[in-house]
Amino acid sequence: MSYTNNVGITTPNRLPNMANSLQFANFFNAATFNALGTRQYSEEKLKLLEQFIQNPAGMSIFPEVNSNDYANWENSANGVANTNWFNLHYKPYSLKQNHNVSLSGGNKTTQFFVSGGYYTEGGSMRFADIDYNRYNLNATVTSQVQSWVKVKANTKYTQSKYTSPFSGFENLFFHNLARMRPNVSPYDLNSNWTEQSMVPYLQSGSESREDETNLAILTGLEFEPVKKWKINVDLNLRQSTSEQTNLKLPGTIYGINGAPITVNRSEYNIPLKGSYGRNMLSSRYISPNIYSSYSLTIKENHGLDILVGFQQELNEFKSLAATAQDLISNSRPGISLATGSQAISESRTHWATRGGFARLSYNYKSKYLLELNGRYDGSSRFAADSRWGFFPSVSAGYNLDQETFLQENVAWLNQLKIRGSYGFLGNQSGAGLYSYAENMGITVPGIGTGGRWYYGAGREAYITVPGAFNPFITWEKIENANVGLDFGAFNSQLTGSFDIYQRNTRDMLGPSLDIADMYGATPPQTNNADLRTRGWELSLNWRGRINSNISYSFGGLLADNKSVVTKYQNPNNNDPRGAWYVGKTAGEIWGFRSPGLVQNPEAADAFNRLDHSFLSAQPWKPGDVIYEDLNSDGKINQGTNQLGNMGDLTIIGNSNARYSYSLNGSVSWKGLSLSMLWQGIGKRDFAPALLDAYFWGSGSLAQVTVFKEHLDYWTPENPGAYYPNPYASPVGSINSFVGKTQQISDRYLQNAAYLRLKNLTINYNLPVSWVQRVKLSKVNVFFSGENLLTQTKLAKMFDPETLVGGAAPGKIYPLSKIYSFGLGLSF
Repeated sequence: MSYTNNVGITTPNRLPNMANSLQFANFFNAATFNALGTRQYSEEKLKLLEQFIQNPAGMSIFPEVNSNDYANWENSANGVANTNWFNLHYKPYSLKQNHNVSLSGGNKTTQFFVSGGYYTEGGSMRFADIDYNRYNLNATVTSQVQSWVKVKANTKYTQSKYTSPFSGFENLFFHNLARMRPNVSPYDLNSNWTEQSMVPYLQSGSESREDETNLAILTGLEFEPVKKWKINVDLNLRQSTSEQTNLKLPGTIYGINGAPITVNRSEYNIPLKGSYGRNMLSSRYISPNIYSSYSLTIKENHGLDILVGFQQELNEFKSLAATAQDLISNSRPGISLATGSQAISESRTHWATRGGFARLSYNYKSKYLLELNGRYDGSSRFAADSRWGFFPSVSAGYNLDQETFLQENVAWLNQLKIRGSYGFLGNQSGAGLYSYAENMGITVPGIGTGGRWYYGAGREAYITVPGAFNPFITWEKIENANVGLDFGAFNSQLTGSFDIYQRNTRDMLGPSLDIADMYGATPPQTNNADLRTRGWELSLNWRGRINSNISYSFGGLLADNKSVVTKYQNPNNNDPRGAWYVGKTAGEIWGFRSPGLVQNPEAADAFNRLDHSFLSAQPWKPGDVIYEDLNSDGKINQGTNQLGNMGDLTIIGNSNARYSYSLNGSVSWKGLSLSMLWQGIGKRDFAPALLDAYFWGSGSLAQVTVFKEHLDYWTPENPGAYYPNPYASPVGSINSFVGKTQQISDRYLQNAAYLRLKNLTINYNLPVSWVQRVKLSKVNVFFSGENLLTQTKLAKMFDPETLVGGAAPGKIYPLSKIYSFGLGLSF
């Protein structure tokens, strides 16, 4: 019996460093003056902000207040404060803990293992009550009930609950977090939360909750009617249920007179009288398998293994969702406890596969190895005539270390194996569940808003004409070829492997052949695209011992691959930035070349002599970005937007990760050990897009987001600045200004490579003599840290592992550093 636990402290990693309110106001003034010729923050307001930063005592935080509800405070220069919204909303730390108990035992014929665990973690938000709890139970039993029959059963049960106040507006919350101006206080004159603080929404009682239960049962019988002939019959069952509830309640602020005021920010889609939604989801997976194997040895030198089997899968999913508005009770919400509109939706889907497989393995003296495999699979995602596919493969190996000449002459070599493989796998996941069939939509009046069309009797139900479909889609075929080498030396102190592979993904779904415009619909996809991936992987490990008390190990893994489109329906190679074309490398970043910023009026005049209307009709001025006229045609544009005629656009980088690597090491002395794992990406590019607020800082008036890094912008006094002129204007005109500075270019291409200490663990095993005195067999204590150090040249407002996801780059729940302490007991 054993028990382990760990209690951890999590803290947000790489949060942006906000500018103070005075720095923000000066940046904002520069941005609006560059675009509109006006400044929003007066000199008097700048002096007030400076005074507040130095000593806020006795100062009014809302000198412009002229209404009971603090109206017109967002997106304005009103207010005197110095709010760091990240420091306000993020706690310095939160707690997590994990407890596990396991019990194992048995006798000669029957063995069992039972374990249970509990995990809980709180969120990093100061005012958002985020919690995750999970219970799990695992039980495994194997029993040799007869000399020729073995029975086995493995059951896994998991129950989890996640709650947060982000009832449908999590992405928008992180989007809004930094765009709220620091000159606005989160508190009103009576120390209540303001609407701009967003705290009223987090503490309104809104709740998003998901209760999920997963049960997996794997049971089976193993028969051995004669020696070396085995028959296995397995049944794999998985049942998952989830109940999702979404309670949306408006926030409450307080007027100057102390009266409560209900608020509901429009983008959060929270009805003034609240709403409640409930979604019941269920999925069931059933997979019976039967397979038989036979092992045969001929004249001691020839080994033969034969395997044949049958596999089937069925996955069924269903959901039933309902929402209601205008709640009767906020504390006891329910679909039937509402007086407003209601909506109901339902979904039922399924998929299934069926197939047979066979494998023939041969070895000669464990020196020469050969294996033949074949699968014949069918999928419900395809029509009957296109449903089945055959996927063969072959692999071979040569253990050179079994050769006498190596054993006698190269004694330090323990293992040397050359291997290779070639074959096909089928992939069905790219196809929709019913994309081979005609699908029609139905709209029923009386549920939700009803249909959009009125007939003689009012709104009536109607069914839409099915969209275009392709009854001939079929399996993607993944052709794999691999050559590898495994080696070990110096009594296996040094081990490693090296692989080179090529993977051709054939018959991927892509656009149909060009058809006449009069077709009147979007053509369905068809199996006419191919992608080739070439890569390699190297791993090396060394383990050794300095003396009887000190041992150590270290190792690493380095891998790389690149994917190229080899077939695609784009005969004119149109839009190579956004569409595939033959020869395209996956992850290509197209952009302009930029030698720097305009430094003087003469340079601006020279650039303005070019036709730059494709970028912006506004004239360039000092501080704007120079974009090179690569084809010397006197224009800065994308040409005809076809490969070979992209004007001044060229490939400047690649967003796919290259040269992924990890490094590990450990050292132990008596009962004390230290281990660590480093992980990184050697090459990856990130190109900030137009109006990516976290990178550029400037943009439309409501989106200006200023971090410390953004303060290094061009002025006559700062000609060597990294950032160009900031521009801020209403959303309808902003593109004409940022088109001069925020185009994707090599000047602002980010190096997203990184090296991170993913885990550091210090463990101590108490001496056995101490442990046995308290009737235990083993006791260990440990400290563990995760994401402790990061080395990257990426702009500091981003984390290299969270660039993708969220409302926009950077606008996402942050990765955390974790410090854990734990204890392990064995009885």
